[in-house]
Amino acid sequence: MENVLLDEWIIMPNHLHGIIHIVGDEQFVRDEHCSSPTGKNNYGLISKIVKSFKEITLKTIRMKFKQIDFMWQRSFYDHIIRNDYSLFRIQEYIRNNPVQWELDRYYK
Repeated sequence: MENVLLDEWIIMPNHLHGIIHIVGDEQFVRDEHCSSPTGKNNYGLISKIVKSFKEITLKTIRMKFKQIDFMWQRSFYDHIIRNDYSLFRIQEYIRNNPVQWELDRYYK
């Protein structure tokens, strides 16, 4: 999609973080769990992007690693980034997330 950019991202052992920037219609963005409308022509675009990502990665993983029983969680967590300061903080969080892995409750 030409109006969608991937900013900072990281893949962790049991989850991933990423910033998706939708170019245009920024004035219409509002916060709504798992279905963030981004203007008249882009309603639910974040949900569609995540759904497509999950579908293609699941298909690829199952094709390449048949013995692995992999499933994505049903939903996802989204957050609207409203200013540069918030963007910087979240980018830093994503960059530093691997250092925090040992503190994760699912770390083994």
